[in-house]
Amino acid sequence: MTVRAPLLLALAATLLAATSAAATPPRVVNMFDRLFGRTDGSVLILREVTDNHGLHTVRQIDTLLITRDLATGGDTRYRAVDRILDLGPEADPRIAAPVLVDPVNPYRARAADGAWPLDDPRFGEEVTLGPMGLELTTYDGETFELPLENFSAHLERTLAATRAVLPPVEVDGAEAADSFDAAAYDSPLEECSGVTGMRLGPDEPALALVACEDLETGQQVRVWVVVPPLE
Repeated sequence: MTVRAPLLLALAATLLAATSAAATPPRVVNMFDRLFGRTDGSVLILREVTDNHGLHTVRQIDTLLITRDLATGGDTRYRAVDRILDLGPEADPRIAAPVLVDPVNPYRARAADGAWPLDDPRFGEEVTLGPMGLELTTYDGETFELPLENFSAHLERTLAATRAVLPPVEVDGAEAADSFDAAAYDSPLEECSGVTGMRLGPDEPALALVACEDLETGQQVRVWVVVPPLE
């Protein structure tokens, strides 16, 4: 069988493109929340931040403890918990743990705050995101709602603050710039959706878990949001 030169060139170009793509993956930074505790007036959230630094074998994992006010829905405190770098199987040593300033043990911090444990719900309430905003409806028909502009503003603030508290570190061999964009979800109706929700108690706001993905970069976040009762 004779293979024509144009076909060989096309195959070579395809292989080269595939090799380049495999050698230089996009840098993707993701953030994921889980509920950790609460007091009478606040909720504690553990946020995990993952960063591949644009490398196949590298994974950085940062963990923060966030205190969120239930009355305003705003974050009042960010505390660094842990930062670890998995440099991959070829690195020696494989694991690096950059020194953090005043990291906290989240379990001791929860106890010191007088908070009790709070976990993500196994069976949650229905949450939707629409033109009017984020809406949570309980099984008995009670409704909670956060206007869309308030949700968008909170999302950008909390994501930006997270990156400011634990800024990225440099990794040998990584050339991709930090790609995380706190303002990436400027079209939340297209990029975000409600996942689940939790009713806290009588005369209290609810909590809603929202997932967002930037289709251009692959950046994903899953964040808990305070949703006040509908007046």
